Amino acid sequence: MPNGVVTLSRSRAVMTHRCTVQRDTQIGVDAYGHPQMPTWDVQHADLACYYWISEEHEIRDGMKIATGTKHQMLVPYGTDIIGADRITAIRDRLGAVLESGVLLVRTVKRQAGYLALELEQYSG
Repeated sequence: MPNGVVTLSRSRAVMTHRCTVQRDTQIGVDAYGHPQMPTWDVQHADLACYYWISEEHEIRDGMKIATGTKHQMLVPYGTDIIGADRITAIRDRLGAVLESGVLLVRTVKRQAGYLALELEQYSG
């Protein structure tokens, strides 16, 4: 195997976590022309993945300080996942919770043997 090439079986070997992927199935607008409230349906349950936090940083605005966190995830190549899906219930293989919040999928990058996701913390 050439250096730098990741095979499908090798990339699946590192996917030791599991998650649930949800997709908003609501379409259309309400009587006032506003988007409908999201209706989140499970797209994938117990999806093999690998999750990590790649960066934490402080954001300063005058006297205000906030913490920014960059979340990353790998999922199997060919998984039906799009930007605007959301990730919930990230666990390890034994069921221990790694992330209990909701993360929105911001980008999906196709790599050799897997998809690389950039995630954003969701509140609301």
